[in-house]
Amino acid sequence: MSWNRTTISILVGVLLIVGLVWGFWPESVAVETAVAEHGRLEVTIEEEARTQVTDRYVIATPVTGYVQRIGLDEGARVSPGDELFVMEPHRSEMLDPRRRAEARASVDAAQASLARAEEVARATQADAEYAESEFRRIDRLWQEEAATDQERERAASQARHLEAQWASAVRAVEVAEHQKQVAEAAFRVTSETASGGADDNLHVRAPHEATVLRVHRESEGVVRAGEPLVEIGETTSLEVVADVLTSEAVRLRPGMPVQFERWGGASSVSGEVLRVEPQGFTKISALGVEEQRVRVISVATASDDEWERVGDGYRVIARFIVSSDDDVLSIPSNALFKMDGKWAVFTVESGRSRVRFVSPGRDAGLRVEINGGLEQGEEVIVHPDHTLEDGMRVSVRDENVIW
Repeated sequence: MSWNRTTISILVGVLLIVGLVWGFWPESVAVETAVAEHGRLEVTIEEEARTQVTDRYVIATPVTGYVQRIGLDEGARVSPGDELFVMEPHRSEMLDPRRRAEARASVDAAQASLARAEEVARATQADAEYAESEFRRIDRLWQEEAATDQERERAASQARHLEAQWASAVRAVEVAEHQKQVAEAAFRVTSETASGGADDNLHVRAPHEATVLRVHRESEGVVRAGEPLVEIGETTSLEVVADVLTSEAVRLRPGMPVQFERWGGASSVSGEVLRVEPQGFTKISALGVEEQRVRVISVATASDDEWERVGDGYRVIARFIVSSDDDVLSIPSNALFKMDGKWAVFTVESGRSRVRFVSPGRDAGLRVEINGGLEQGEEVIVHPDHTLEDGMRVSVRDENVIW
């Protein structure tokens, strides 16, 4: 009987000790983890952008007079020589000697502008032909594996860029020729007398094939010289303009790839950076903060039928690809934290948290490149709590973060 009481006392004591140990034993911390793995990493700059017509022309009144009602509709197509609007002269003013002299000077200036535009067109044509021959030469070397992909892409981008400049220069010649004809017509009108018997009306015509973008004034009435009436442009030739922070724009170069997203189509459209303008400007953000930004001009290099329906002033999201690699060890960026001035992460080893100092590389937003301190397949804790310390027991939640 005494032995049974002793046994029972021992058992009660053991159970009491076990209960106390169990009650004071620290609970494990529930954490979420992600795996350090090799994969594709893109470093991008994303900005809201808008489309604009590459070559936009504002047709203004060449002289002061009386314009007839403009019957053009915005979105209508016009061909070279199509009538845009008709002006009737104010004879008392248009027969003034001073105005006749001014009209003669306008003709001379228009002729000089045409000559200059023709010279620029010849120069850009020569540059474009040289760039095309240079691309063919580098393409042959590339096929013989004597040139790199980067050299071939740079030559192709330069050829496309100069070809676009040549096309723009040719259109500038057409516009200069049109302006010369308008100036000559204005001079003829100012030189005619009221009883000359000729058509005193000035017929302003389209310089080339384009789309009517805007009609500034439809009603007839008196207009002053230089007043804009019609705006035309070729909507099939679009640029994408993005206002990028100057601190990020320094990483962009002409020819860099860009993706146009969230423009209304089913998929993104590929493009490339055309130029980064040299002049920055101050812009007030939605939070009222002054920011220094610069305009970055891009063009689409591949498009589909849906993109053809995009017009002037449409909103798009431009995602500039600064760098891209297919085999990079990376982890979620929210797994990193600073400890003693160094970057570190918590890894999970044998059910405990362990501090590991790492060397982060490029930051792609959601993921960060790891150049040292981690290996493929190691588990890291994301969103580590401020109470988490080295060596603490942790339990991984069933729903791990998917990246």
